[in-house]
Amino acid sequence: DAGDFIVVLHKQVKDINITKHVVGDLWHLVQPTEERTVWELTESLEQTLIAVCPPDNSKIAHDRMNVPGLRLDETLAKLYIGSKRKRPVVAGAVEKMVTSMKKNWASSEDKTDQ
Repeated sequence: DAGDFIVVLHKQVKDINITKHVVGDLWHLVQPTEERTVWELTESLEQTLIAVCPPDNSKIAHDRMNVPGLRLDETLAKLYIGSKRKRPVVAGAVEKMVTSMKKNWASSEDKTDQ
């Protein structure tokens, strides 16, 4: 079931917006005609995903195992912020998500550049 996969992936990514993009991209590779359906499924699971794994608001490394710039969520956020791919979702949804990702990751990017 796709819902189970989405929950497992979200436990690693810990960011709803990034989870939606990754799941959408994976589905686009396997079954492009169903990308919008799986995007909507991910949106319908949003409250469950937040309950299972609350957003990780700490973008700063607290130990040596968490090196800035090498985090999966940070790397994916930067990839999707720069992406120009058109997604078959409701108009404005992607722009809103990218704005949210930029807000969350801009401060992290500034700290790693110093």
